[in-house]
Amino acid sequence: MWLLLSIYDTHLQLNLTNTMSSNLPEDILHGVTSVLKDDIPSLRAFSLTSRNFTPAAQRHLFHHISLPGKLNPSSHNRSIPPKIVTNLHSILTKNPSLLRYIHDIHIIQISHSPPDQPMMSYSILWILQHPNILVELFNLLESSPIESFTLLFHEPANLKWSNLNPSLCTALQNLFRKPTLRELRLEGFSVPPQLFFHCVGVESLALINVSTNDDQPIQPPSPSTPHPLHKVKRLYYTPSSSDNTIDFSNPTGSFNLNELNFLWLNLYNLTRISSISNLFHIRNLTELHIKPASYSRTPPRIDLTALVNLVKLTLSFDNGGSVDRDSIGWIDHTLSSLPTAKPSLRTFVLRFSAPRPNEVDLQLYHELSEPLGNAHRRLRGVLKQVLVLVRFSGHKVAGTADFARNLTQQLVWEGSQEVLTVDAGIVPWVWPMRITAECKPLD
Repeated sequence: MWLLLSIYDTHLQLNLTNTMSSNLPEDILHGVTSVLKDDIPSLRAFSLTSRNFTPAAQRHLFHHISLPGKLNPSSHNRSIPPKIVTNLHSILTKNPSLLRYIHDIHIIQISHSPPDQPMMSYSILWILQHPNILVELFNLLESSPIESFTLLFHEPANLKWSNLNPSLCTALQNLFRKPTLRELRLEGFSVPPQLFFHCVGVESLALINVSTNDDQPIQPPSPSTPHPLHKVKRLYYTPSSSDNTIDFSNPTGSFNLNELNFLWLNLYNLTRISSISNLFHIRNLTELHIKPASYSRTPPRIDLTALVNLVKLTLSFDNGGSVDRDSIGWIDHTLSSLPTAKPSLRTFVLRFSAPRPNEVDLQLYHELSEPLGNAHRRLRGVLKQVLVLVRFSGHKVAGTADFARNLTQQLVWEGSQEVLTVDAGIVPWVWPMRITAECKPLD
C-alpha cells in the first residue's frame, strides 16, 4: 500500500510540475532565463526541469558560441579537430532548430606549443588538414541570424587565406555577406583585399594584425552591390608587422568609411603613416582612441586638423612604458594639430602605465602641464574634461591614492582645477585579457 501511495504521489507531483510549467507566460520564462544568462550550469539545469523550459534556456545557451582551439598538450595527434567543434557540429546536425538561437560566433586559436613543436603544427593544423567539419558547420550557420563573427589566430602571426581549403573560403565568404552580420573581427590573418567587398552589412570592424595579399584573389560581387564597408561606424585597427599592411589611402581599394564615427588605432607596427592618413580626414569621426608606439619607439606624427567634429580624444601610452619627454613632445604636437576655428573637443584622455608609484618621475608628469594648458587655451573653453589615468602592473600595488594626489599637484595650469581629473590604479595582468579586451573601447 505504501509503495502504491508513493508512486501515486510522485506521479501527481510530476503532473503538477508539467501543468504549472506549461501555464507559465513566455515573458516570465524570458525573465528567469535573462537573470541566469551568464550562469551556464544553472541554465542547463533549468532547461532540464521541464520540456516547456527548454526553448527559453536554449535561447541563451546557444546565443554565443565560442570555439577555442586550445588543444590538450598531452595529445599526440594535434591535427584532429578539438572535441568542442565536433560536438557542436553533431548537436546542430541533429537539432537544426537550435540554429535560430545562434547570434555570435567566435573561433579563437590560443595555444602555446611545446618547445619541440612548431606553433603552426600545434594550433591550426587541424583546420588545414581537416577543413570539412568547419565547412559543414559554416554551411549550417548560414541559417542562423549571425550578428557577430570573430576569427582570431593569435599565433602564428599570419595565416594566409590561400592556405585554406577553397570550400572553407567559400563558406566564410557566405557568412561574411550575411545581411544580419553587424560585427566582424579578424586577427592574425592575411586576406585578399577583395574579401571586404562581401561585408556589406558590417557596422563594427576589427582588423588586428591583418595583412592583405593577392595569392588567391576573390571575385568581387556584382556592380550593383553597395560599396564595401559603407555601413561601418566603428573601426578597430592594429597594423600587421608584415610588409603587406592594409592601405586605407588607396582610393580604389575596399574601404568606404565615410560613416565612421569611432576609430581605435594601435600604431605599434605602423611603418607608413601614409597608409592610414585618410582615416584622419573622415568628417563624421567623433571619437578617436590612439595607442602610439611603445616607449622604445618614437610615435609617428599625425595631423588631426580635418577632424572638425571630434568630441573625444584618447591617447594611450600603455604599451609597456611610462611618460617620457619624447611622448610629451608627441602629445604637444598632436594637440596642436586639433582644429581651433570651431573647436569641438569636449573630452581629452591620457593613459599611461608604470611599474610602481615609487618608480615614477613626477617631474616628467609636471612637464605635461604646458601642452595640456596650451590645448585648453586654444580650444577656448570648449574642453570640459581632461582625464589622466595611470595604471600600475601587478596584483598588489600600494600608494596609488597618494600618487594620484601628488600627480594632481604637478599638473597645474590656469583653469586646470575646472577640467582636470587624475586617477591611478592597478591592472592585474591575466593572459587572456589581452585577447578579449583588445578591441573594446577604453573609456
